[in-house]
Amino acid sequence: MSIDAKRELADIRAELSANIRELEDISLGLRRDFKGIGTENCADVIDRVISKYRTVLRKLDNIDVNDVKSDYILIYGGSGGGGGGAF
Repeated sequence: MSIDAKRELADIRAELSANIRELEDISLGLRRDFKGIGTENCADVIDRVISKYRTVLRKLDNIDVNDVKSDYILIYGGSGGGGGGAF
């Protein structure tokens, strides 16, 4: 995997981690600062999204950047793919 691809993967991990922290803050704030119909449900939905993001982050963390398959390199040229897409 190229240096640029490794850097892009690290940037994605960092952004995903920041999103998780921000969602955790929102969920905690909802539970702490707001009371009423739907507040718990809203926080629960946010918590489910956090759980899915954590699953994605674990999968990204398990990528062995030193063991990129040759087929992938042939298809994507070792550049790490297109990039620039929204998550």
